[in-house]
Amino acid sequence: MRYLPDDPMGESAFQPYPFLLAAAERLAAGLARRGLTPGDPVGLLLDRPRDVIPAFWGCVLGGFVPCPLPPLPDDADRAREHLAHLGELLDGPLLLTTEPVAGAAPRGARVRMVPIGQLHAEAEAETEPGPARAPPRRRTAPPMPPMPPSPPTASRCSCSPRAPPGGPRRCASPTPTCWPRWPPRPSGSG
Repeated sequence: MRYLPDDPMGESAFQPYPFLLAAAERLAAGLARRGLTPGDPVGLLLDRPRDVIPAFWGCVLGGFVPCPLPPLPDDADRAREHLAHLGELLDGPLLLTTEPVAGAAPRGARVRMVPIGQLHAEAEAETEPGPARAPPRRRTAPPMPPMPPSPPTASRCSCSPRAPPGGPRRCASPTPTCWPRWPPRPSGSG
């Protein structure tokens, strides 16, 4: 995955999918440590794609409901109203945000704000120190059980549903699977 730079003159950042998966798993574990259970909403009050995408997939992997949100208004009163509305709408959600937004958030709203950097720092503290980290090992799924045999099916061919009066039904299909008319007509009608 390639992220565009924050600065127009900067270079884009590349994150291989295994690293994205590892970051999402760490965020999912951090959210679960905060007491969230599958089905709980998590507001994503983030503005950088390199924060939003791992957070979104972390919510999905943890079974949480990701709710991407627009940035807070610059006006403190409007921000307080916005957070109060979010608290009521999502029933006291956890908002995953950045350090500056979490520090400047008004108190008293029914939301819990957690800086994404704090979750990353907790995950780093739990990992073993050592040389450069290798990408996470590729997980292999257990082998799939053999497929059961297909049940017998009848398929309708492309021939006309009506035979000529008094004549036999003819089918051009290589496998003649014409269905008889249901319910069957009395033998006296044509």
